[in-house]
Amino acid sequence: MKQRKLKPSIVFILGFCTFGIADLIFVYTFSRMLRFDKDGNVIYPMKEFILNIITFGIYGIYWTYSVNRTLDSYEEQGRGNTAAVLLAIASAFPIRFIAFAITYSRIEKASESVPYIN
Repeated sequence: MKQRKLKPSIVFILGFCTFGIADLIFVYTFSRMLRFDKDGNVIYPMKEFILNIITFGIYGIYWTYSVNRTLDSYEEQGRGNTAAVLLAIASAFPIRFIAFAITYSRIEKASESVPYIN
């Protein structure tokens, strides 16, 4: 069965309209798409989802930083972790849906060249 792909604009709209509730689902979905982090450690989507709920979204800030740091290493950008830090800061505020929309677009770009990103 072929998976339907979201567009970053849909991620943005859903996150905004649901006041962040959809962001919990995005943590699970994006974790399923990124099966490994930059160190080769397995990402368990349900663990990420539950930790985000238990910590009332605080774990989502770390998750955003971790995922974007991994994407920075895939893109091999010489600017360090700038995107990861900026998106983690954005996810600490009520504008987390913007950070998730950007993260999703970065995952989509990386999935074209990295075989273990769905």
